[in-house]
Amino acid sequence: MRYQDYKEKVLNHLEEYKLNSLGCVKNGLYQNKEYGHILPSGFRPLNFLLGVNQPKDIHYHMHSHHLNSSQIMCINFFEPIMKDNLLIDILKDTLKINIPDHTKIIFSKFEYGDPKGKDGTTFDFFIELITGEKIYFEVKYTEQGFRKISKSKETNKLPEKYEHKFTDVYMKQLGESMHLKELANDKDKFYSNYQLYRNISYIKGDKDYVVFLYPYDNENLVQEMNEVKDLKNIYSLDWKELSTKALEHTKDTHKYRVYKEFYNKYMDI
Repeated sequence: MRYQDYKEKVLNHLEEYKLNSLGCVKNGLYQNKEYGHILPSGFRPLNFLLGVNQPKDIHYHMHSHHLNSSQIMCINFFEPIMKDNLLIDILKDTLKINIPDHTKIIFSKFEYGDPKGKDGTTFDFFIELITGEKIYFEVKYTEQGFRKISKSKETNKLPEKYEHKFTDVYMKQLGESMHLKELANDKDKFYSNYQLYRNISYIKGDKDYVVFLYPYDNENLVQEMNEVKDLKNIYSLDWKELSTKALEHTKDTHKYRVYKEFYNKYMDI
């Protein structure tokens, strides 16, 4: 679906959801203009589904009171099962990752930054298993694309801080990665797909995985992922498929109602 058509459809649905499911008639503001899919300032708690705990140890994005916030969407999905082996079962069912049987989650976090990393990357969600697997999640919803760093039209140069950062940080990081060693000598190509390549550079071994989680109805994101989606240990995952599998796996549990509401809020458009 064309990106603009997709985004319009989602935002119209979320406006109806705000009115009919949340009972919120007041609109929020963006650049001093009212929008129906935005909650009023201070109403961010309404963006969390019933039964989802609000993490207190993360930095919330400026637009986390927007109903299409991918940060809150990520929390709404993963928080109820972030330490539960049910999450492992769902991931094995959707991604076909070679996760050992009888493993368990030993660490999970939203807005995760590798303490050994120097590039400042934060992943929307991260889990580590007792068997050594590390799974990094980059989450999108209505975003137009993955972030890129462009040259100035006036100088035809990258912003100075990115010139320095490539030399000081990314050359080494890319050289240690599984897939992107050649980009350690190709600054322009790296920055042309900055967010994708920066995330992929965290795959250094066979037990490192990066999952790009986004709606396949978002044509822009699908096209951008085509270049990298077939690389080893990189997975594209459709939000609709993941939420459908979550409904199947939680059908006879008390968590089913959370994923039913998740589907109603984000997918039933």
